[in-house]
Amino acid sequence: PVQQAVLCSDVAYFDFACTPGENGGLGSYLDHCSYYNVSQVGEDSIALRLSDKSLRSLSQMLTLLAAATDASDCYGEPANKLRQLAQQIYSPDFRMTLRAVYLKMLRYTDPTKCRVSEGTYADTAKGGYLGWLREQFSTAKPLFGLSDIEERCEMTQGTTTEDQQLLRYMHRTIGNVTWREGRQSSVMEFSQALKCGNVTGLLDHQDLMHARFQGKRNQVLVGRLKRALARNVNRTVLFALDAGHMVDTIKGPGLPALLRQEGYTVTASTLSG
Repeated sequence: PVQQAVLCSDVAYFDFACTPGENGGLGSYLDHCSYYNVSQVGEDSIALRLSDKSLRSLSQMLTLLAAATDASDCYGEPANKLRQLAQQIYSPDFRMTLRAVYLKMLRYTDPTKCRVSEGTYADTAKGGYLGWLREQFSTAKPLFGLSDIEERCEMTQGTTTEDQQLLRYMHRTIGNVTWREGRQSSVMEFSQALKCGNVTGLLDHQDLMHARFQGKRNQVLVGRLKRALARNVNRTVLFALDAGHMVDTIKGPGLPALLRQEGYTVTASTLSG
């Protein structure tokens, strides 16, 4: 079905129009979204957004994670990075967002992200599936982006209230020993569900889909999908987005449900076509 969709499409829309960088993802294009805006006076660092008590609890969480991380994984690099973060968050000049720190905590404790043979820590695979899909679509057809970088930054930087909510969520998940112990098997199950298009399987792992961040983005994206379709009447349009956007979560409906609410007919494709 994927190959057929690529061949039959006249135009494609990805999350962003730019191609992946050498190190995967979008190169450095989104790096600035991982830092608080300097114009947010008094709220441009974790140290200024959290109380002293919350700051200490976050530092303790990072230190405990470092101690729990197997020192032999990636030659101890993930553990060292976590200890470094535990110290950096106290500085008002450390402008990395709490969400960025949280995502790093997830990556640094994920054994599937470690290239032990090279002794390096890989945050993302080169290009990934979407990178491959871009290549399949080639440069012969127009390719556009759906997301606005400024809006994405606002969502990832968040507000002080949202950061306080996120910290409580972190304590319930990655700060919880039981959750961490079951995470490796959860990652494997989640990866298999993605490969097989198993929507029910995805719903069982909403924390790995970052469901708390998807609800707001889906509300924005559905408007962009409608606009793209209106601009390409009588054309076959390919939309390439993460699977997490396809399912309804505790934080809101997925894109298929939102499109149905707008009067569109949405059907799932099977492996047989």
